[in-house]
Amino acid sequence: MPTFRFLPLLAVFLTGGYAYHTATNVSESDIAAYHKLAQELGGFNVFPGDIVAVSSDGLSAQRICAVNTDSKHMDRIPIDATYVNSLSRILPSYQDVWALLRGAFTDGVRDATDRIAFQGQLRALSDDAPHAGLSESCECAMAERVARRERVCTVHGSLVDRGSEMVRAVQFKTYANFVTPEAFAACGLPRPAKAEPGVQPCNTANLPWTVLLRHDLDLIEIETRPQDDRLASTGSR
Repeated sequence: MPTFRFLPLLAVFLTGGYAYHTATNVSESDIAAYHKLAQELGGFNVFPGDIVAVSSDGLSAQRICAVNTDSKHMDRIPIDATYVNSLSRILPSYQDVWALLRGAFTDGVRDATDRIAFQGQLRALSDDAPHAGLSESCECAMAERVARRERVCTVHGSLVDRGSEMVRAVQFKTYANFVTPEAFAACGLPRPAKAEPGVQPCNTANLPWTVLLRHDLDLIEIETRPQDDRLASTGSR
């Protein structure tokens, strides 16, 4: 019987521990959310100006047009910073709480502040970037994907890792690209009935819900060098 009485208390403690860890953690995905990049990619690079086809359920994406954006129409902000969870700064870590309950205070308890360092670059289309002219093959690729009920979206921003040059996350322009009836006809493709401009939002966040929760609670902060004030302003709200 004493064992059965202990199980509910253990369940409550473990549940509370998971909630505590969720609130005080920080991960690489938190870096993307901090800079308002809602889409994590699965193994391919896309940069501002490129066009991506997004499946109807938002779970998969593929680059269909690589666009060479003029460097003068792209902002590049260097990142060399450490990201921390502000809540974990003021609360003890869960390991510390566990040690306290056990009465086991040791020298091996880790730092209560969760943190993660990142070096890279934030690239984004500038406000004055013109609409890029697209090739015929790109127009047909877009028409083909729209005919398959996919969204074709232009990349607005990318979070690029300095070491690997891999893109960690992106943000699309707000609405899906519009393919004209003439483009469907020229490419020999049927035009879907619902192919109107400005009605299909592109950004469907696929970040973990725990990351979105921490972002909504504004828990993630950035520690930068004094000269990196511009970087901090890209994530603060």
